[in-house]
Amino acid sequence: MRIYVLPSSIPLLLLFLMSPCYGQDSRASMAPRLGTSTPTLQVETENPPAVNLGKPATFTIRVKNTGAVPATGIVIATRIPTHVDLDESKPRATSVDDRTYHFLIGDLQPGQTQLVSLVLRPRSTAPIQLDTTTIFAASTRSSAVVQRPLLEISPRAPQVVEVGETVNVVLCVSNVGDGTITDVVLTPSLTKGKVDGTGFSTAVPVGTIPAGESREVRVSATATTRGLLLGKYDASNPDGVTATALSQTQVVQAELTISASGPRVRPMAREAVYQIRVTNPGDAVAHATEVVAALPAGLTVTSVEDGGKKDAQSGTVRWSLAGLQPGKEATVHFHAETSQEGEQKLLVATRAKRVPDATASHLTLVISRPNLIATVLNDAELAAVGETMNFQLVVVNAGSKAADDVTIRVTIPSALEATRLPGYQLQGSEILFPPQRIGAGEKVKLTFSAIGKSVGDHRVRVSVDSLILGSEIAVEGIAFCYSEADPAAAARTARTPTSRVDVEPVLVQ
Repeated sequence: MRIYVLPSSIPLLLLFLMSPCYGQDSRASMAPRLGTSTPTLQVETENPPAVNLGKPATFTIRVKNTGAVPATGIVIATRIPTHVDLDESKPRATSVDDRTYHFLIGDLQPGQTQLVSLVLRPRSTAPIQLDTTTIFAASTRSSAVVQRPLLEISPRAPQVVEVGETVNVVLCVSNVGDGTITDVVLTPSLTKGKVDGTGFSTAVPVGTIPAGESREVRVSATATTRGLLLGKYDASNPDGVTATALSQTQVVQAELTISASGPRVRPMAREAVYQIRVTNPGDAVAHATEVVAALPAGLTVTSVEDGGKKDAQSGTVRWSLAGLQPGKEATVHFHAETSQEGEQKLLVATRAKRVPDATASHLTLVISRPNLIATVLNDAELAAVGETMNFQLVVVNAGSKAADDVTIRVTIPSALEATRLPGYQLQGSEILFPPQRIGAGEKVKLTFSAIGKSVGDHRVRVSVDSLILGSEIAVEGIAFCYSEADPAAAARTARTPTSRVDVEPVLVQ
């Protein structure tokens, strides 16, 4: 006998159950709310149009999430009539309660479908009607973008500065992330080098930096030491976002050295050339370099070279030089005459912008001594025996120093007889003059007389001496005497003409 079972294909409405209570109808509590997204489940049962009595037939329950948000923890509850046996199910039932079988579906994403397959076998010809309900938890999905702020520091520092100049470092503190960062603080420091000022030791509040924006911070101080200046810059905020950057600046400085050269020993009243040399052994240009020479007493400038200017009031000579390049030198000259005996110390100095002064000196020993030249003149070319001959003695000091206590002595030969005159003394055959002082460039004239006693050429010797000379100066004068009583003797001696002999002194160094 074939038994037909009428199909039951009535769609069941999806119940929106928000309550965790098992098995309760929660449709009222799952009504849509303003601003809330809930899942929507559609449940359909597919069954054959007819089933033979005692034969198995497959019934399929289809569950679909037609909403926009996931449905979680879905359980299908299906009540099977008492005249029907459940041979098999996929998935297997998790529990049975008074002919109600529970099947765990799990989670369904929007648009996702899950099937429950039941193999039923009727034991009577009564219709097979399945009542299916769903139990699930409504869930919502929220999406929040996780932002990450990132700090970056870009320093702009000068490559080279001079000692005494300001080191200006511009720091661009940027937020290169995608989230706003707040309470940013920049802390500068120096890892090498020295500066004057607090620019590299004071923290700078930067504040809030939105994503993609930057803030500019300036750090400045005065470079005080030649060498490498290394800066370190740390940016941070209380949330632990940090960044570090470094800068490097070479601090240079000009350096000046000076030297002076000239004669070590110089006779007084002689012109000399003095040279001043300025060198820059540093690593920067020496700007606005000035050279000054301070002249000692007794050194008189006669000419200046290389663009220098003499200042008679201050007793100095000055030169202004253009920028002196590193490793280069400049030389200036001047001419001066020594006018004072003794040590003359020339002081020289050089200075430039932001460069320590440099000084030097040069010592010249100026020496002087008298230089006496004596000459004896006879006013009569020829004199008869018995006549008086007048002699003139001239002593000139051609040296640079006065001659003190100059003794002059005249030795009269036996053929002549000295005549006593005021201004000298006679001691036997010698005429002694009082000690003389002959200044530099001065001339002394002395006279004495003698009477010829015999025919012929007679030599008068004059000696000039002084302690400062170191040696005696001697000159001779000639006196020729003739006799009318003895013409032959006069003619005989006159055949050999003679002239006055002047012996110039020798300067003893």
